[in-house]
Amino acid sequence: MDLRHFRYFRAVAEQGGFTKAAVVLHVSQPTLSQQIRDLEREVGATLLSRGPDGVRLTAAGEAFYCRTGDVLAMVGEAAAEARRIGQEAEVLHIGWLVPLSLPIHVPIASAFAAAHPRTRLVWHELGLPEVERPLLDGSLDVAFVRLPLDAERLVWEALVEESCGLAVPPRHRLSGLDVIDVAEVLEEPMPLVGDAVSDRMKAWWLLHGLRNDEPPRTVGHPANTAMELALSVMLNTVVCPAPYVFVKTGGANGFGAAVLRGGPDASTGVARRRDDPRELPREFCEMARRVVRSIRVDAAGQQL
Repeated sequence: MDLRHFRYFRAVAEQGGFTKAAVVLHVSQPTLSQQIRDLEREVGATLLSRGPDGVRLTAAGEAFYCRTGDVLAMVGEAAAEARRIGQEAEVLHIGWLVPLSLPIHVPIASAFAAAHPRTRLVWHELGLPEVERPLLDGSLDVAFVRLPLDAERLVWEALVEESCGLAVPPRHRLSGLDVIDVAEVLEEPMPLVGDAVSDRMKAWWLLHGLRNDEPPRTVGHPANTAMELALSVMLNTVVCPAPYVFVKTGGANGFGAAVLRGGPDASTGVARRRDDPRELPREFCEMARRVVRSIRVDAAGQQL
């Protein structure tokens, strides 16, 4: 039984006979008669009463006629909805934690847009406390972010490795150095990071793992943004580990930027939700990996 049977049956009922219905349907009368017999056999009831004065619906036919109208109406609505959605551009919401060590998001987005011309890319700048949350709550589909991440709920494609950095204020005993060993800072006080930042990120960047999972001695008011952390470094004369590009960019606030040798990984990558079954986010992450492999960088990690 298929939709064609429904349409044939309704045409015969509405036209009052096979001859007129065959003309409307643009099929031969024998073909139409055979289709109706097949339908009645599959339904298991006589739907049409054939007589010298035409064709009439039986009681079973009247019930079937009403229900087939509902089915055809729902099928039509479903097809119209599918056409409407198919004609609309898909939207991919992309987050990025700035600054990136390399402007990798530009060539990646360009390549993806060329491969998916019907997809509209919407960009969202991420703040320090927002690295994972918009991905996990569905506000974003993919995001350019740094470690650490929730590996149980997010899939991560590492794209660029960069040095760990250390923000050092003037007049600090470590100021003026370009490279500092991590052992030199384990006993140093650091900014107090607020609750808006995840415990995972605090532990990673404040070097808990290098102190047997112990936090550092902290000073100042809780800092929840990159700017607040920069101010805490300057006002409280403390050091703060971070991705080197963050430290270098933040140097405009007056502190020095050093490479923290032995510090935590500062890998930049693209992430998506592990339980997201859609193809578009997965394809974006795969393309990101392919595009970055083709980008040439120098020994310092800068694009050539």
